[in-house]
Amino acid sequence: MTTRIPPLPALRAFESVARHGSLRLAAEELHVTHGAVSHQIKFLQQALGVELVVRRGRGVVLTPAGQRLAPALGDALSRLAQVIEAAQPDAQDKPLRISVLPSFAAKWLLPRLSAFMAEHPDIALTLDANMSVVNLHNTGIDLAFRYGPGQWPGVQAERLMGEEMLAVCSPSYRKGKLPTRPRDLLRHPLLRDESTRAWHDWFRAAGVSGAVPKPSMAYSDAGLLLQAVLAGQGVALVRSVLAHDDIAAGRLVVLPGPRLPAAYAYYVVTDLRDTLPPKGQVFVDWVRAQVRAMALPG
Repeated sequence: MTTRIPPLPALRAFESVARHGSLRLAAEELHVTHGAVSHQIKFLQQALGVELVVRRGRGVVLTPAGQRLAPALGDALSRLAQVIEAAQPDAQDKPLRISVLPSFAAKWLLPRLSAFMAEHPDIALTLDANMSVVNLHNTGIDLAFRYGPGQWPGVQAERLMGEEMLAVCSPSYRKGKLPTRPRDLLRHPLLRDESTRAWHDWFRAAGVSGAVPKPSMAYSDAGLLLQAVLAGQGVALVRSVLAHDDIAAGRLVVLPGPRLPAAYAYYVVTDLRDTLPPKGQVFVDWVRAQVRAMALPG
């Protein structure tokens, strides 16, 4: 006898709720109302004759039956999506969709993409510049590059590269009369990225005791900070990966002082449930090769 399979919307609703532990987050992912998700869960439980989730506080937890169903269902839905995509006549021509931080795209990835396009003219790319913690499941995004601690729910994060915090300025800043000692920087406008370590940490590491940096311009985006220091607006504490090309080209000068290990690193982020397509793996391998080729000038 053939087992009757519940409707796909009910299965998708349960899989999303199980993954997020929240009806609200599942509703946002599926672009439906909270009530619609709740209705689908109730329908699925009635169809199967077993309770799958129970409310706890503001979220939900899986029952033993729900715990057995969730991982198998997630794998099945992922395989179904792959089969459907492969069956489409334009599957091979579909662009590889990559979510990337705007600053990383502008200062590191885009200057190198022409080389990838020359090596792989058959692979089309679509870049989605986005600063959010991306949800890759059933979004059409194949992979993402993110900067952070490397621990995000529902994804696999592979460390790509770390970096250092450097004090830099434009070679034409103050008509070339640049600071020669870490203490000298206290007399200059100290630009910074809001997401980085504060200047007082840099001065402490430099052995400048009692340093009290003056209030200065702060930027919410690391790319804007680099534009400001390139324009000669002051001295900046920047991330070495984003500043790499400007330093190598002589557009920025690394000033005397410590190189602080950054708190975060860059990661290649992929979905735990969806297999990265072959062209996605080609792109990731190419990015790794670019990272290995980097050598930051002193």
